[in-house]
Amino acid sequence: MRGRGPSSSSFYLGVVDNLTNPLTWSFWLATGIPALLRARQIGAWGGVLLLVVIWFSTALLLEVILALLVTRTGRALGRRGQACCSVGVALLFLALAGTLFARNILPYAFG
Repeated sequence: MRGRGPSSSSFYLGVVDNLTNPLTWSFWLATGIPALLRARQIGAWGGVLLLVVIWFSTALLLEVILALLVTRTGRALGRRGQACCSVGVALLFLALAGTLFARNILPYAFG
């Protein structure tokens, strides 16, 4: 019996999930939008285009690597291991977002 592939409804559920995810909103408000504004200030629209291409190319590459790792190690890690990895990634994201916020937003807010 053949397995069923992802349906188009899976795609739309993913889109809705990303749009309603507070992590996505907090990222774009804290780092994404200020980075785009700074790129426009430095390099006009060419700077914005360059930032977007580099940003999304890097994100896509990381997603592919992560998907391959999960596919190959998911069973080896088990649920607890995957949960620990998720917590670790969330902590790394918070550290990165906090650092970028402190370096790029706070000086302008109180400077």
